Amino acid sequence: MKNFIIFLFLCLVPLNAFADCELKVRVTDYAPQYYQDNGKWKGLAVELVEVLLNEANCKPIYLIVPWKRALDHMRIGKIDIMLNLSITDERKEFINFIGPQRDESMILVVSEDTNFEIRSLEDIKKISGLIGIQRGAYYGESFKVKYTAEETFAQKFYEVTYAKQFVKMYNAKRLSGFFIDRYEFFYKLNTNEEFKGLKASKFIINQDFVYFGLSKESVSNELLDRIQQAYEKAKAKGKFERVLERYR
Repeated sequence: MKNFIIFLFLCLVPLNAFADCELKVRVTDYAPQYYQDNGKWKGLAVELVEVLLNEANCKPIYLIVPWKRALDHMRIGKIDIMLNLSITDERKEFINFIGPQRDESMILVVSEDTNFEIRSLEDIKKISGLIGIQRGAYYGESFKVKYTAEETFAQKFYEVTYAKQFVKMYNAKRLSGFFIDRYEFFYKLNTNEEFKGLKASKFIINQDFVYFGLSKESVSNELLDRIQQAYEKAKAKGKFERVLERYR
């Protein structure tokens, strides 16, 4: 009888309750990637990292940190994992990448009354007013080069700390548009009244894959190998794809 009770207890307790490692994961309040429901973190990015860490028998410890500051914390090992990361030469100096985590298409969102088509980065100059971008975010090499080299182009943009500031600033007429991931925009368009009156430009700012990023400072090579193996196993079982399918 005693053995049966122990067996029943083990069946009822979540697997990650017995995890033999804990990793600090950066999150923010920004659905559908991250949001809280009754004190529990949920969302697309959260589900994907939990698939990965459960497979590795690790437990996530979620920390709310702004994007740019989180990158600085990754450099010194105060955060172990960031999600939705594009690979850049600068980031490769202090981050190991596992993935891809998912596909990402960064688009420009503007008023549905905007009556001309945007076909290139250069066309953004024609928009009256400022375009919102997130501080520390990566929008592709073409954007990075143009933003760095052309002052008149760079002056069209306003940097924010949190992406959730975009729509509030747009509705306050402080922005004429902003860059956002396609998954996020269409989710918000269907669930958030503040997004009414906005439309997605057909021009894609940057299309690529994003990855799980692990701090070289705080995640040992041994643990990195273990998480890499967990990624391959979860991918082979179709676990990531099942999560993505629900959000598509």
